[in-house]
Amino acid sequence: MATTRSHPRFWLLGNSSGSLSMSRLPTSKDALLMVQHFHINEAQTITVSLNKACLKVKEVWDHAHIPTQRVDSCARKLSKLYHQYQMLKVNRNRQRESDIMKEQVFQADIEKLFDIATKDAMMTMVNLEDKKFLTMQRESVLE
Repeated sequence: MATTRSHPRFWLLGNSSGSLSMSRLPTSKDALLMVQHFHINEAQTITVSLNKACLKVKEVWDHAHIPTQRVDSCARKLSKLYHQYQMLKVNRNRQRESDIMKEQVFQADIEKLFDIATKDAMMTMVNLEDKKFLTMQRESVLE
């Protein structure tokens, strides 16, 4: 008897669950997985998928009481990341040293925080705990 996967596994990204953790701020990998979930699993266009993923990511940031950029700015940032991912997928079967290095750099980059906070977020935030949380999230990804 054949079994099917409930969540597809995406190259370089892993499994998509369609939800984000509310205990930490999303990484670029989490944001890309959300785009893939909406685009592949829910058969949305890429533009709609980018906007929906940004709204989901923004929900987590809003839950943490951190001021964020507008959704269109987030979608633009996520679009660049998505197109970079697509370009890597084109050459994924090649084993050239340059392609392998690009994949490794990309994998390291997507583990970083998908930062959609406003430029002056630390100055506009009032709650000290929220400031510490944002600082901690930004630092924990750098380690």
